[in-house]
Amino acid sequence: GCPFPSLRSLQLQGNSIGADGLRALLTSPVARRLQGLDLSDTAQGAVSIEALCRSDALGHLEVLDLDGNLLGASATAAFG
Repeated sequence: GCPFPSLRSLQLQGNSIGADGLRALLTSPVARRLQGLDLSDTAQGAVSIEALCRSDALGHLEVLDLDGNLLGASATAAFG
């Protein structure tokens, strides 16, 4: 079974998980159940955010916090 079956919100703020950590999260079965995800100050860049936007793993996500990451114009455009 899936670990942490009741987990719906994940707060990773301030943890420098970077692109590798985000990639691991997006491939985790936990990601598909998340409704809230705080990635503020987690050392994400444009490539990570673009991958996040292309991923279908976070289809139930209602709240996403990316504050404190260096997104840039290309990452911002990925949300468009």
